[in-house]
Amino acid sequence: MTTGSQINGSDTPEVLTACNVPKSFTIQERFAEYSMNYRALLALTLFPLLLGSVAQAENPDHVKKLLKSGRCSKCDLTGADLAAANLRKANLQGADLTNANLNLADLTGANLSDANLTGASLVFVDFTGATLNGAQLTDAVIEGGDQFGRAGSFDKATLPNGIEARP
Repeated sequence: MTTGSQINGSDTPEVLTACNVPKSFTIQERFAEYSMNYRALLALTLFPLLLGSVAQAENPDHVKKLLKSGRCSKCDLTGADLAAANLRKANLQGADLTNANLNLADLTGANLSDANLTGASLVFVDFTGATLNGAQLTDAVIEGGDQFGRAGSFDKATLPNGIEARP
């Protein structure tokens, strides 16, 4: 039995292709192939993220109002980045927080009645004493201990799994 290097008389490693035709690869060719695949994967991964940041539609005046006064009833905060914000006792009744980032936010005693939190990221949010009556939480990401369980009330709120909470 002969090896690939004995077939063509060279010491270059060979790989059989689907047609059983020997093909030689150099290290540079392999690196170029992997590098090109890596760039394509990176571009495909980052493209939606870039679109996501362009698609944010929060009203900057509403974000400023909320952070300054703690009151923003019926505000448009769609896609707003409110990570680690101090929103203690904030009035967000009826606010649109669709796809907002509220990770690590302090919502202790906040009024989120009838707020739309669809798709919002609520990782390690403190809901202690918060009112979530009628809030929409479909597809929201709620993680981090029992923070949600400490909410003051969430009657008729739609939970992340689509089920409506009952008293």
